[in-house]
Amino acid sequence: MNLQVGVKAVIKNANTVLLLQRRGYDDLDTTWDIPGGRINQQESLLDGLKRELFEEIGVKIDETPELVDAQDIFVESKDLHVVRLTYLISKSIDSITLSDEHSDYRHVSLDKLDAYNIDNITRQMLLRLVER
Repeated sequence: MNLQVGVKAVIKNANTVLLLQRRGYDDLDTTWDIPGGRINQQESLLDGLKRELFEEIGVKIDETPELVDAQDIFVESKDLHVVRLTYLISKSIDSITLSDEHSDYRHVSLDKLDAYNIDNITRQMLLRLVER
């Protein structure tokens, strides 16, 4: 089984989180997600997160975000095991430059998440954050 490490960021401002609409992801196309992706070999977790945030939304972060969740994701059909670490960034981001991987973004109120097609793993993690 192929092992990969992913890093994601919940960018939270007051009671909203930043969601990105995926583009070009086969069966995940048009679903909503939080920013992030896989780290490269010999890249630290935080360097990978900072790189992914800059690539996906054009935002540089200087602070060290808080690690808020860790998940094992098994994709049997792809013989894949992803260890995903999710960080919390409490910051207002007004200016976003989307990569070609995404077609839209929204700052979504935490009580409106049900209106968005978000994978169950991400949805459950976001709901746990609401309870904090």
